[in-house]
Amino acid sequence: EVQKVTVIVEQTTEQTNGQATRTVVIRIIDTGTGLPEQVLPHLFEPFFTTKQSGQGLGLGLAISSSIVQAMGGNLFAVNRQQGGAEFVVQIPVSMHVNTSILPTSIFV
Repeated sequence: EVQKVTVIVEQTTEQTNGQATRTVVIRIIDTGTGLPEQVLPHLFEPFFTTKQSGQGLGLGLAISSSIVQAMGGNLFAVNRQQGGAEFVVQIPVSMHVNTSILPTSIFV
């Protein structure tokens, strides 16, 4: 059972061949039991769901992943050593975007 969900928003800048690449990283972390290992490889497949019939279509993560990829980013999930699951969204941003207005963390 999840007792706490934490959302962390970070920005990173990497230098590659003299070019600066800025990335916004959003981490959604929970304190639950984590994701079953057999589920992890299928999480972002369309129509994959662990819910009972009629409880979901299995499209949410597939659509989310497609949107993030269309923006040049990545979406992935891992189980944390401390327990729980972590979903990570990485989106590159243009240098002219003002990311200083982004919150650094949100507790839900």
